[in-house]
Amino acid sequence: MVSKFLYRKEQLRYKKVYRKEKHINLLYKFLIDLNNSKLESDYKKKQTFLIWSLIHKINFKNVLRPTTRCVVSNSSKSVYKKFKLSRMTLKKYISKGYIVGINKNSW
Repeated sequence: MVSKFLYRKEQLRYKKVYRKEKHINLLYKFLIDLNNSKLESDYKKKQTFLIWSLIHKINFKNVLRPTTRCVVSNSSKSVYKKFKLSRMTLKKYISKGYIVGINKNSW
């Protein structure tokens, strides 16, 4: 079984990515509000530049890509999202009869 540490680490990754997306969406909203407002053009240009630089920093400072991992073997290769199992462990569990309703098809 996967250790609790690795499972927790994966959960934290997903939270970080969610937070990052949340911040970027807020900055885009600020940009839209700034463009719709009636301010001086020089001030608008400065503020839009600052917001775009913040978006760029958030996007490229710490790039995180959450990976789907197998719950049993902690493998990141060919993981089925529906079962959260890798191809090999899924095959093993189906052959043992732990997962009901899936049959092996042959041509």
